[in-house]
Amino acid sequence: MAITKYQAEYAKVFQQNILLSAQNENQQNLIEYLFNKVPEAFPDDYLIEEENNDINEN
Repeated sequence: MAITKYQAEYAKVFQQNILLSAQNENQQNLIEYLFNKVPEAFPDDYLIEEENNDINEN
């Protein structure tokens, strides 16, 4: 029974992570769109360089 409980909780959290990932991707796309259309809306001190932290995205 405990395994079933944890499987259900894992499925719930996994689904939440999928939704958050999709929301994050949509927000990133919107930011890129706005930056390309209206770059003056992004002052230089707000911009940071993108870093690759050696995270394997599989």
